[in-house]
Amino acid sequence: MKRLPSELAGYQEKLFKVDDFIGMVMSGLTADARVLCKYMRNESLNYKMTFGSNQPLNRLLGKVADSNFLFTLESQVKTQRASKRPYGVGLLIAGVDEEGPHIYETCPSGNFYEYEAYSIGARSQSARTYLEDNFANFKNASLA
Repeated sequence: MKRLPSELAGYQEKLFKVDDFIGMVMSGLTADARVLCKYMRNESLNYKMTFGSNQPLNRLLGKVADSNFLFTLESQVKTQRASKRPYGVGLLIAGVDEEGPHIYETCPSGNFYEYEAYSIGARSQSARTYLEDNFANFKNASLA
């Protein structure tokens, strides 16, 4: 039996702007996504102020994955004490840098993967099937 999503879940903002060249979509706990978005905004701004250019997307995702991995390790090792928990959110992050467009997925485990097309969320399997079937058409698509 499929579980129906809560009516309250439809009103949460799930699309976030990180920087002028990075956007992200979340699936999971909205509060955790906001924390990660704020972290990514700060890291991107710090890099821009320090080096005068946009931060490479894979470097930014590495920092997010490392911070999430540390929270995961803390919650697994320190089971006898109150500790931090892993982030309960999956992110789909899209951005453009000097190498072109990129799409990454992050997991609560601290891993991140790069894809050419991907979807996340409760009903993502049908979207992934559509992307697999029609991926050849996307390479020749225009921006209009």
